[in-house]
Amino acid sequence: MQSYLQNPPDLRPGALLQSPVHCFQLQEHLASGVYGKVIDCWNVTAQRPAVLKVLQVQNAEFFWQEEEEILQILAQHQGHRNHVVQWFHSFQISGTFIHEFEKLDISLKQYVRESPYGGLGLMEIRPIVSQMAQALHFLKGLGIMHNDLKLDNIMLVDHLRKPLCVKLIDFGLASTENCQGKEIHNQYYRAPEVFLGAPVDSAADMWALGIIAVTTFMGRMPLPGPSDEDMMRHIVETVGHCPGSVLGSGLYTEQYYGLSSSRTWEFKFPPLDPQARAIHHLDDIHKRGRLGRPFASVEVHDRLAFVDLVKQMLDPNPASRITPAAVMSHTFVSMHHLAEGDPCYHSTSVHVMNKAYGIVRNQLLLNCGAVFLPVQSVPVSAPVKRKRTETQEDDCDVASPAKKRQIQETTAAERGPDTIQANLPEPDPLKETRTSLQGDQTGTSPTAPKMELPIAREDQETTPNVRERTSTNSPNPPKRRTRTKGGGLRTLTKIVQTEASTGSKVCVCAMAAASLLQLWTHTGCDDEISNPALAASSVPKPVCTRVLDLAILLDTSL
Repeated sequence: MQSYLQNPPDLRPGALLQSPVHCFQLQEHLASGVYGKVIDCWNVTAQRPAVLKVLQVQNAEFFWQEEEEILQILAQHQGHRNHVVQWFHSFQISGTFIHEFEKLDISLKQYVRESPYGGLGLMEIRPIVSQMAQALHFLKGLGIMHNDLKLDNIMLVDHLRKPLCVKLIDFGLASTENCQGKEIHNQYYRAPEVFLGAPVDSAADMWALGIIAVTTFMGRMPLPGPSDEDMMRHIVETVGHCPGSVLGSGLYTEQYYGLSSSRTWEFKFPPLDPQARAIHHLDDIHKRGRLGRPFASVEVHDRLAFVDLVKQMLDPNPASRITPAAVMSHTFVSMHHLAEGDPCYHSTSVHVMNKAYGIVRNQLLLNCGAVFLPVQSVPVSAPVKRKRTETQEDDCDVASPAKKRQIQETTAAERGPDTIQANLPEPDPLKETRTSLQGDQTGTSPTAPKMELPIAREDQETTPNVRERTSTNSPNPPKRRTRTKGGGLRTLTKIVQTEASTGSKVCVCAMAAASLLQLWTHTGCDDEISNPALAASSVPKPVCTRVLDLAILLDTSL
């Protein structure tokens, strides 16, 4: 076997790497570490994006074979369906050992760093914890321990198209046997039994997941010890001592504990400086971070459920530590405690969870009874063309639905019964919106709602029809108009302000929420609306606040 330093392959960006089966075009180096580097590439043979993990370390063949055995087990049991990275194959070229994986997006560590609030909300943490618990449950069923669970090794599949869908990567330290006495996991994610050298099982991975959950919420490490001794001091003062059975079986227990004259274990190190501690107790977690403005009261109960889960995940006794299956059925993940609370908070939480699992629900706002009215089926009639005066057309452009019906009745009375060709059904402002959200049952694609709104009239007058524009044979057709960010919320304000005086207040809020949902589904928005913008309207403030809170929640959380 040649040394990995002899005749190494060209791994520069743009180079071609030929394996026994596939050809890869290297693009860029994504990361590098102790064991090697990760390279983004394009599999020319299979015509797919991929990532190559190149091992560049002494005894690379041994680590490569150990990891390949684990990856083969995961692939045989369809690990990619249980939030584990998909492995394609492994190969070696001139003594360089390489694994090929599917290409993912960004790490959870980068995602948390990019959060404008320094941490994630509970609606975002919930699907992450649920998916990682499912991955650990899958590994536990196969008798595999990951042994290196941390923020860097949790990747988002696509944080734009599949928000909060995550997968577990890097099985270089994974094993199927007891790792007693070995340094597994990163120092900040290491369980107390690992520091003590006690027997280790899959409970150590659950401890690391608990640290990840708290870190994503707080935006910082909860146990920031710079050394092993300081880490044990943080664990003892924040969580508590391990039971005597764990201390007695540890290979390194005497580095941290000493036996007293009464044959009890006593911790050797003095207490930490209070200012050096991120938290003094796990109960302090619910006091950290931001409370979302729309649902601050109901989120307090959600935080208490989150703290209860974290306490069970960070149990110093590995025997009583919560299992992955119990995490997936815990109240925080199942959201049973939210069923009797605010319906919008519950519906939005379910929606975020479903989107992380790939289930898209366009009926999110329809579940919020405080905003939307029950959907009623309305028969669709053929449109009737009528001639209107210029004055009437101008009035209808800015009039409310009630005023439009009054104008239509007046026009019909003036023209007489013989001139009426058909009886128009009573206009339903939600009919077109429901059609656009739910789609036609016959399988045709949904069409955009045709709500008579001032802002929509302005767009129609100044913007040519897209179908007419694309059908022309002009060599340089005009560019398609793009909607600016924040348009959904600005439209919401204009709708409520313009239609507030009609008296159909709940209907107006329903139209506004429907318009917001349509715009958010296609483009998203960034702006926020202040309540003073609605101070002059006659819409009930509780209803307005509910619509605005829901709009801001969709904007900031998703």
